[in-house]
Amino acid sequence: MIQGKDILYFASDDWATGVKSGSVQIALTLAKANRVLYINLTGPHLTPFISIQAMRQIYTRFSRYAAGLNQVAPNLWTLTPLTLPVQSSPLIWKINAIWLGLYLKQILKKLEMKRPLFWSLLPQTVHLIGKFNESGVIYCCVNEYSQVNRVPIETLRQQQKQMIRKSDYIFAASKELYQLHKNSKKHFYYLPPGVDIQHFRQAQHPDLAVPAAIQGIPPPIIGFYGIFGQWIDCELLFQAAYQNPQWSFVFLGKIEVNVSQLKLLKNIHFLGPQAFADIPKFARMFDVAIIPFVLNEYTRFVNPVKLREYLIAGLPVVSTRFPAVEQLKNLVYLADDTSDFIRKIGRALAENGPVAPAKRIKYIEKESWQSRMEQISQIIINGGYKI
Repeated sequence: MIQGKDILYFASDDWATGVKSGSVQIALTLAKANRVLYINLTGPHLTPFISIQAMRQIYTRFSRYAAGLNQVAPNLWTLTPLTLPVQSSPLIWKINAIWLGLYLKQILKKLEMKRPLFWSLLPQTVHLIGKFNESGVIYCCVNEYSQVNRVPIETLRQQQKQMIRKSDYIFAASKELYQLHKNSKKHFYYLPPGVDIQHFRQAQHPDLAVPAAIQGIPPPIIGFYGIFGQWIDCELLFQAAYQNPQWSFVFLGKIEVNVSQLKLLKNIHFLGPQAFADIPKFARMFDVAIIPFVLNEYTRFVNPVKLREYLIAGLPVVSTRFPAVEQLKNLVYLADDTSDFIRKIGRALAENGPVAPAKRIKYIEKESWQSRMEQISQIIINGGYKI
């Protein structure tokens, strides 16, 4: 495990949301043996239009900026810098880089971090490489950002290439990302996401409290948690729920797409965002967990953290077929179309599937975030690179 380092960590998720995403889990694991400055760079995008929601995000971001440096755990600080939110202009990127460089140097000086390890999950931070006398650059490539809606595609595509070229070590979260970029850099590795084993294993405890929000929803419960975004197959879910009124479909998390049609069905329940601490309590009530992603160029590159979280919770998982889940096909019920999705849920409810719950759990037990960070450390040591 990397130890005794000062780490300047550019996160892909805002710490203040309270969601213990992969971005947060990596930082928490690193902070066990290092000092970590967690930078919240994700903010509102004003491309292609300005919205009321974006204005609210700007206000929230300014409030967090005003709060300054915040220590959230031993050896771990968070910081939310202000940046110009217009993402499509090269000039804006340069202005943001100059301002961030000056601002973060002051914060690093305050924390007495002299030669920090530059650790990033965002390709747009490529403009900041070299500004902090960093001891090395590590890039966790977690998405093919050129496939995300409402971002400047060509800009991010170029930034991704530059980030890979300028980093000392790159770790891809999915095999598809690895295959796409592996020839760009010698020290490029595939390393899937980990899982907070202790936290999600709580879902196996029969005496865990049942949250009020899910009480009264009749079983069997087909559950999902996470952002309900453009990657969710709404038509698939509508048909599955409409054709099976005896099943209850429960969704936890922020909604980012139109779900008015789904809300017409009485057996679909949107319970909204829930505290990370309570997710295992909800998961304990799930009879089946689902990953109902559409199949497109975005999901081809993703490797959802929730897959391993579902499995360590002991849940049978039904998913549409995309590359990351295909790699765990012996642990997951994979569906090729709507009829197959419904059929596989039926099999999962009967546990007439690929592997018994105990074997699912045993397989995932070796996939902790701690083990992932130890793998990264070993790769760097074996590569002879001194950070």
